[in-house]
Amino acid sequence: MVKKIRVGLLGGSGVYGWGGRAHAPAIAALPEYELVAVGTSNPETAAKAAQDLNAPYGYSDYRELIANTEVDLVSVSVKAPLHYDMTVAALEAGKSVFTEWPLGANSEEAAKMTNLAISKGLPNIVGLQSRVSPGLLHLKELIDTGYIGTPLSCSMTMFLTGRERDSVNAWEGDRKQGGNVLTIHGGHSLDAIAFCIGDFTELSSYLTTQVKKWHVQDTKEDVVVDAPDNILVNGILESGCVVSAHIGSTPGPASGWRIQVFGSEGSLLGLSTLMLQYGDISLYGARKEKVGDSYRYLGSGAFEEISIPNKHRFVPDSVPDGPPLNIAQLYRRLSNKILFDKPVQPDFEHALKHHRLIDSIQDAAETGKVIKL
Repeated sequence: MVKKIRVGLLGGSGVYGWGGRAHAPAIAALPEYELVAVGTSNPETAAKAAQDLNAPYGYSDYRELIANTEVDLVSVSVKAPLHYDMTVAALEAGKSVFTEWPLGANSEEAAKMTNLAISKGLPNIVGLQSRVSPGLLHLKELIDTGYIGTPLSCSMTMFLTGRERDSVNAWEGDRKQGGNVLTIHGGHSLDAIAFCIGDFTELSSYLTTQVKKWHVQDTKEDVVVDAPDNILVNGILESGCVVSAHIGSTPGPASGWRIQVFGSEGSLLGLSTLMLQYGDISLYGARKEKVGDSYRYLGSGAFEEISIPNKHRFVPDSVPDGPPLNIAQLYRRLSNKILFDKPVQPDFEHALKHHRLIDSIQDAAETGKVIKL
């Protein structure tokens, strides 16, 4: 019997935290893992989280969780500005690490974390869920196998409903904290484009903050916002495909995520009513067929729904749909690295590359120039 990988989860609160909502159910459903410790920001919530999640240990100091010799893997699922200290401490202690995206608050932090992980030779993975989403795995497969012929152009939008802010999440309005619409929502959705169609070779961009103040509900204070809430990126991919992307947070109801990839022989459409990384993706396609000496769209030429094969889900059926699914897919990839030394993606090296793409988007917006990558 293979020994279980014992996990210490930093950010285990289920009230607001992604760790409690997505990571904990994923870990519980995977037979190769065991949750042994939970960390939150204070002793009361740590004790409650440990009890709720059936973990033997609860900590309010992340250093104590990392020092626990029964922890093999540290999962860092807290707000972005805390990723660096926790991840570095875990690596220095010789632990494998799963750190959520963004890896660091900026590319400088991400570079230090990546270099440390490489020097220590420790298994690591970053929470860019697009690369394990069953819907996006199938979208990539369809493109790679010629469903639409040569990709010519891509249009992607992701519009998020603005939520009420309280003191728990008001930090997102401060750009230097590293967790905002550009880095989180833009980061996930632009990585989906790179994964499915190819990397950017050049881009231009426009960043704007349309809502410049947030009212914090619990403190009744207004805070000034400098983090961008609307991101427009135009670019060319390594395949020659042209891309237009708009990611935005709106004060009212929003439509979610949409991508359309146009090719020489057809078109593919992906839709989700939620954030891309949550996993509820539907796919539709329309393609040309050869009729005589020419190609044309058959029937009405309308999009038809494409089913997503079960082969793209490589975790047990006991893993809940929704947020835990793609997280579980990442954990399964990481366990294959830890237990069987199989290659793992997306790792910290990929995360650093993606941080530098975000830097290029910011540079393009600040200079008004086309950035070559």
